[in-house]
Amino acid sequence: MENRNIFAIVGYIPLSFQDFEKAIFSAEFWERVSPVSKISASFPNPNVLEADVEDAIQVDPAGIAKIPLEIHGELVFEYKGEDGSKGHLYEVYARNNNYLNSLEARLRVKPEGARLKVGIFLQSLELNSMLFQRGLGKDAVVIALKLKMEKLLRNFKTLAEQGKIFEE
Repeated sequence: MENRNIFAIVGYIPLSFQDFEKAIFSAEFWERVSPVSKISASFPNPNVLEADVEDAIQVDPAGIAKIPLEIHGELVFEYKGEDGSKGHLYEVYARNNNYLNSLEARLRVKPEGARLKVGIFLQSLELNSMLFQRGLGKDAVVIALKLKMEKLLRNFKTLAEQGKIFEE
């Protein structure tokens, strides 16, 4: 995986690393925290998130023109260990996705006192639709994805602050 990031997002979540791992490997958590119209999630393997998502990409600043999406795919989380100064590292990639040929990212989690510093680093993205890859522009998709990831981290932080990560 190359080291150049398409985007990087960093947030702080008041949670232990053990609770963080418990959360991200729970389908119910993803169904609660994901900033999409509808999601159905499962873990067919302990480190594989499979999801069906219904959402839309906004293509104009006013939010009037939206392209509806029905996405099916998997995110694989490969734990790569801990580097004391940088925290825990996961490499994340998409597979079996109806809109993506590939997606590679890093997820870094570093304990800092009573909270975690969480970084999401998108490193590569290849769309399988010419409409998105060239027509509407990959940049619009990247911006939409970044906004969704920022909202996901905010939702995660809010649930953690309210002590509702593991409520159903």
